Parts: sequence; structure tokens; C-alpha cells
Amino acid sequence: ARDYRIIAEKQETEITELREINDLIIRNMNTGVVAIDENLRVQMMNEYAWFLLGSPKVRELLLEDLSPRLLEALQDWLQDPSIAQKAVQLEPSQAQVAPTFATMSGDEERCIAAGMDAYLSKPIKLEMLESRIRELRDLKV
Repeated sequence: ARDYRIIAEKQETEITELREINDLIIRNMNTGVVAIDENLRVQMMNEYAWFLLGSPKVRELLLEDLSPRLLEALQDWLQDPSIAQKAVQLEPSQAQVAPTFATMSGDEERCIAAGMDAYLSKPIKLEMLESRIRELRDLKV
């Protein structure tokens, strides 16, 4: 049992180091990166994004407060992730940005753990939706 504990501690240390390396890389990218949670609250913003968004005073805020135009672009993407994103003029005095959106892995597990019966990611394919509805209907019977 002691060997497993040592291995687990070593893996935890390695994961922490990798997380720190990832954070450093993201912070120093010449591309703006903003991470938001399911409530559209900004969880992380690198320095380049902070600069592009007009150097906001508070870094933990709602995306709507940070950039209504970026929120609008996100909502468009959520409606149809297959469409190409257009450039967004954040503010009249700022350059245009070309946002790229992505969901994080683990969304399905978090939704199911929160009590949802099923999860489908966008873009939703009709066959997958019909299949999932049949599965859920069979479970309820």
C-alpha cells in the first residue's frame, strides 16, 4: 500500500508541474485566451486578452460585463458551432479580433453528475438526437 501512495504522490506532483507549465504557456501566448465557466463567468484571462479587452480592472467578472460583443459571438457559436466565426469589433477604438471557441472535456460528466438525464454536444446530429430520445424513453418505461 505504501508503494501506491508514493506513486500517487509522484503523479500528483507531475500533474501540478504540468498545470503550472500550461498556465505559463497560456499567460505568455501572443494570442488572447479567455476561459469562462458554465455561468459565463471569466475564470482565466491571459495578458494578451486582458490587453485586447481594454485592460479591465477586474479579471473575474461575467463575459457580458467584459465584452458584450464577445458574448454575442459566443452565443452565435453555441447556436451553430459549424459556422465560421466572423471578426468582432470589441470597441470602436479597438482592432477587430477573430474569436475561436471550444468546449472543455468533461462537460458531459459534469452535466450528468448535476442530475441531467442525458447530454448532447453541438453540433447536434438528428440521428444522435433520435437515438438518445429512444434510450431515455426506454429507461423511463
